[in-house]
Amino acid sequence: MKPPTLRARCDFLWLFLLLLLLTSAAPARAEALIAYSKDGAIYTASAADGKGAKKICRGDDPCISNDGRFIAYTRNNSGKVSTRSIVVRDMASGQEATLPVAGAEQVFGALWSPDDQWIAFNALTAKSWQVAVSHPDGSGFHTLTDKLDAKGSGYYLAGWNLHDNAVLAQNLDTLAQLDPATSEVAWQRPVKEINGEESAASDLRCTISGDGRFVVSTRYVDSDEFKNLDGPSSYLVLTDFPSGTPRRVTPPKFDAHTPWLDPNGETVLLRGFGEKDITRVKGSDGVKLKMRIYRFDVRTSKLTPLIEGGESPSASRG
Repeated sequence: MKPPTLRARCDFLWLFLLLLLLTSAAPARAEALIAYSKDGAIYTASAADGKGAKKICRGDDPCISNDGRFIAYTRNNSGKVSTRSIVVRDMASGQEATLPVAGAEQVFGALWSPDDQWIAFNALTAKSWQVAVSHPDGSGFHTLTDKLDAKGSGYYLAGWNLHDNAVLAQNLDTLAQLDPATSEVAWQRPVKEINGEESAASDLRCTISGDGRFVVSTRYVDSDEFKNLDGPSSYLVLTDFPSGTPRRVTPPKFDAHTPWLDPNGETVLLRGFGEKDITRVKGSDGVKLKMRIYRFDVRTSKLTPLIEGGESPSASRG
């Protein structure tokens, strides 16, 4: 066997140096972040352990994009008539833009599509509450549920089907899946088949898993499980999809709200509190809640506290 020539050795060295350069120049993968609200402000923290909290801005109902580049949140505008708008914030530059929503008196509750191409939200029109969408750059705004809402009773954003990249909307009795681009309705079915309730609340949150095999949702408790809580609590429900029996997966006397299912379907982020977190305010009928953001393991049903005092969690993929 002949030894390699000088040219062959040079070609190999050049290729090695090129690969080394490309590897060193490749950007490091960004850390997965949780976005959440607390006391009227928006924060981010490590999705791994909830540590490293960083205040981003004032606002409510934050939802971080899957790629972690943007946060969409609700801004409460002061004035003669209090209105709400949705702001998209660039995480790197801090630049913000308000989504143009012609014909909507107010909007809130933005949720990113799995591919980050759409933002869905609730929009109050002259007719009623509707579910609307927009591209993150403000283009493509339109309401999805007008044709479903002939009586003007209202539709509310429930969430996304991560498998079909489609919007879930509900009118308290029926859940519908719609294409964000065309408004085409793929299917409608009673809410009861999803979470077991005869009639849902307007803040029902549903997510169909990325493999399309199950739904994560919430349901209000039929009777008050808490001694000191004024109003109903809710719990987390898992339902095999497209058919299955809704089953409660969080324990009694634990309130679960605003669940966010990760794309791989293994964990759910939620805002929660237990009975020990409720204290009566002296001299009034009110109560004080100590809320946390928890991670729920879909396979083991284990609840792990991550962040003190947080609400409305979402997370990027990293």
